[in-house]
Amino acid sequence: MRRRNPKLVATMARRGMTGTALAELAGVNRLTVSRAICMRVDPKPETAQAIADALGVTVKYLWPGME
Repeated sequence: MRRRNPKLVATMARRGMTGTALAELAGVNRLTVSRAICMRVDPKPETAQAIADALGVTVKYLWPGME
C-alpha cells in the first residue's frame, strides 16, 4: 500500500478538487501534485506554497515538517 498525504487528500476531497484541477489552479505540473499526494518527494517550498494557496490552507497544515 502506498503512503499518501492524508491532509492533502482530505483537503482536495473537501474542495471537490482533482489532482489535475489542483495542478492548474496552483500553476504546477500534474505529476508534481501526484508526487505530493503519494509522498514520493517533499515539494520545493515554492511549490508547496502554491499548492497550499490553491487549497486555502497553510503549508504547515499540509506538510507539518516543512519550515
